Amino acid sequence: MHPEFRRITEESRRLRDRHAPGARLVLLSNAATLHDSAVKAALPLFDDRVLKLDAGRPEDFHAVNLPHRSHNLEQIIQDLIELGKSLPFTLQSLFISGRYSNATEAAVAAWIAAVARVRPHAVQVYSIERPPAASYVQPVPPQRLQEIAARLTEQTGVPAEVY
Repeated sequence: MHPEFRRITEESRRLRDRHAPGARLVLLSNAATLHDSAVKAALPLFDDRVLKLDAGRPEDFHAVNLPHRSHNLEQIIQDLIELGKSLPFTLQSLFISGRYSNATEAAVAAWIAAVARVRPHAVQVYSIERPPAASYVQPVPPQRLQEIAARLTEQTGVPAEVY
């Protein structure tokens, strides 16, 4: 995280207001630093917050995200819950298949349970579009993504859209 994240965000907002007042300032983040005071202070400055949550179980989180060892899934979920008490946000969730898949029934059930706890404003569900650096990672078929999104909405009431 840049040490002047809030100042940079404030300046971005000022420039946007001056040169493109109709444009929206959007944060896309892996949500791993929501507990950071500089990040917390800057979050209200964004028009939209799109935050990643690709898993509901630690093993899925580590397999899909390959996070720094200091990043903890439960901490991210708790930070998202806290954020939701004061600001709306959208979750963005990547599903993959191949050597490892977070689109299995068990992985999806755990993810839905996590989303139910977090209660985002909406969810964006997607898979990879281009060949990734790791050849063993494959996209999830669009029909399966639609099933996941529909199941999420049916079980939680949270609107989900497939990208």
